[in-house]
Amino acid sequence: MQVPNYATVMILLLSVVDTANGLPFGSATEEVLVFFGNGCFWGRQKDYVDVERQTLRRSDEEITALVGYAGGHSERGGPVCYYSGPPARHYDRLGHAEVTQVSLVGSPEDLTQQLRAFARMYFSQFNRVSGGMERLDPQDAGLGYRNVVGLPGGMQGALFGDFADMNVNNMVLLPGEGGEEDTFNTVYVMDSNQFPFFQAEMYHQFHNGMGHRFGREYTFQLRMMHEKLGRVRRTRCPERGESISSMEDNEAAFDL
Repeated sequence: MQVPNYATVMILLLSVVDTANGLPFGSATEEVLVFFGNGCFWGRQKDYVDVERQTLRRSDEEITALVGYAGGHSERGGPVCYYSGPPARHYDRLGHAEVTQVSLVGSPEDLTQQLRAFARMYFSQFNRVSGGMERLDPQDAGLGYRNVVGLPGGMQGALFGDFADMNVNNMVLLPGEGGEEDTFNTVYVMDSNQFPFFQAEMYHQFHNGMGHRFGREYTFQLRMMHEKLGRVRRTRCPERGESISSMEDNEAAFDL
């Protein structure tokens, strides 16, 4: 069964007591999926994993940060691929940006606190320069690296106010309509119900950053754990070292 991206879902807790939230058996807790993008997603994923571990006190099994593509115009079924895929399916050609998706889980108060923690990290990923705020990796330019955030309802959604509160840099926040250009000092806020997240290829998950090595515990052990949990999984795009022609049922897979 496919769970819709960016739908707000209700999860029944299966334990007698959830130790993180103190919820009794049979209680329902809300999960909301949001995404953040600004530059190369490799290093950004590590930042959000750090938030989950250090601020939200999530265990490694509870880590939700995954990299992918969002903000463009594609049918929910995809596929949306990196440059190893068919040119017509390249993420930037479809108007998508590199992003990291995370989950907000718990009561409405929990969702607010978690969103603010992730947003605080997001706005820390810019440097002040003449005229405004610049990404940490300005060499990665173009719509595939633009500043974009996905919240249910976008700027009209319930979480936008908390996100905007974290905008300590006073960056320009604009409603995203899909496929925007890379605009300096501007963040496009997408309605994640209308602009879904497409998970990136397995080899992009828990990757070293540009010029930064994060260690085997992160790049191998954590990735393998989430492969076994079924969260990191194959997409319909080629993995590292694979050619398009090597994939089974290629024409059906890519609708070419």
